[in-house]
Amino acid sequence: MHSRFSTFLCTLRYLRPIQIRYRAYYSLRNFFVLKKRYYPSSAIRGYCLSFDPFLPAFHSINNYNEFYFLNNQWSFHDRIDWNFNGYGKLWNYNLNYFDFLLQDNIDTAYAYKLVADYCIMINEIRDGLEPYPVSLRGINWIKFLSINNIRDTHIDDCLYYQYICLRNNLEYHLMGNHLIENGFSLLFASYYFRSDDFYKKAKTIITNELNEQILKDGGHFELSTMYHNIILYHLLDALNLVKNNSWKDHELFDLLKGKACLMMNWSTTISWNDGTIPQVNDAANYIAPTTKDLLNYASSFGIDKCKSRLTDSGYRKFENEKFEAIMDVGKIGPDYQPGHSHSDALSFEIRIKGKPIIVDTGTSTYEIGKRRSIERSTFAHNTVEIDDMNQSEVWASHRVGRRASVTIHNDDSKTCCASHNGYKKLGITHMRTFKFDEYSTFNIEDTLLGNHSSNKAVASFHFHPDVNLIITANKVVVNNDVTIFFENGDNMVACEYLYAPEFNKLIRAQCLKVTFHSQLKTRIEF
Repeated sequence: MHSRFSTFLCTLRYLRPIQIRYRAYYSLRNFFVLKKRYYPSSAIRGYCLSFDPFLPAFHSINNYNEFYFLNNQWSFHDRIDWNFNGYGKLWNYNLNYFDFLLQDNIDTAYAYKLVADYCIMINEIRDGLEPYPVSLRGINWIKFLSINNIRDTHIDDCLYYQYICLRNNLEYHLMGNHLIENGFSLLFASYYFRSDDFYKKAKTIITNELNEQILKDGGHFELSTMYHNIILYHLLDALNLVKNNSWKDHELFDLLKGKACLMMNWSTTISWNDGTIPQVNDAANYIAPTTKDLLNYASSFGIDKCKSRLTDSGYRKFENEKFEAIMDVGKIGPDYQPGHSHSDALSFEIRIKGKPIIVDTGTSTYEIGKRRSIERSTFAHNTVEIDDMNQSEVWASHRVGRRASVTIHNDDSKTCCASHNGYKKLGITHMRTFKFDEYSTFNIEDTLLGNHSSNKAVASFHFHPDVNLIITANKVVVNNDVTIFFENGDNMVACEYLYAPEFNKLIRAQCLKVTFHSQLKTRIEF
């Protein structure tokens, strides 16, 4: 109990005062003040906006009232239950986002009917009226109404009510990607309703949060490639809005374009050569637009493909024509919002000849439980675990208590050496050096500094499910053309793990666990 309480206190001490203040304020207000119900007035009018073509959404409506999100499908009969939570809250969130309005094969009349039905049911909606789904749904409704030149005062009135709810519940208690999405959505609402109040708030949030959240090298400060691309997508949508509509005289255009260029360069740099993203921290395929699609979208705003040097985001990349390696030598994430972070300091992934070889375990769920705990653990990443202990105290679904601090000692185009103090309770510092011979070899050297005479150190190597392994005493042959040698390892054991390329999708694959005493040298020849 004491340990659990101390972890809670340690988590709490990293929060900003504004987060604590708003969490307390919202809790007290919601306890003492009844939620205002929606009463139609038809007094609010929206204005259809002009846009360049948007990226089409992933297909999530298969047939009439049949929805497919996160690899789970559900068919509603006569009417959609917008509160359906049979597959968990994240599935219900996706249902309430209304991304499907932007599918390239959506029937406009059917889509309009869904929006109208939601308006009828608005007072019964639960999770869908939380600020984050309101933010994403609001943008999608405005896109849909504008693209199809639909003018409906009842929908406009209901949409305005939702934006008043958002305006009164901005996610200052969470900050991070939630708050900036609130800002992007309010910007759309301000243009659609010609609201100076919405615009003033949107401008403040967007300006402050872009400057706070986008790092110098262009990475998003939550350090998830998936959320980076999601936010870049909505940033490009905001750029689309401001470029094509003269209300407010394109005031935010230069800010939005400058940050979009930075973010696009980062995505281009860190993505694999096929345009897919490394699954670092919370990341899964088929949630965010691909980097390739974002590049095509960005080109319409004069943003070209360009790579940049990875610095303060904490990721590094070695590559040549047949080899790619992504290394994590950064901190766990923003101190006050590490909810999408994993305990993965000094982890890495590699691809050879375009094929994934050593991979991150991935993210299959946000639901609190054993699976979520495993996927965020040190054990599930390609780094070193000591005495079955996480480097950082990841707990619940999106919480972090004590966290490892990383120090970079050497950093150039062929070598990266860093250490972290996540095992300081054990009196141990883990140092890892990555060395790249661009012709044929990738070397990893793990060193334990401090008093480690009685500790159990295990280096993990998670292989992609399609990889074929031949394991001998001190080496592994991968796909008959890659050989991994281990020096100073005490024991090498192959075991099975579950690889999660997408939400709710688990594939059996092989993992190698190598125990060692004070130093382990790994050489990958390709």
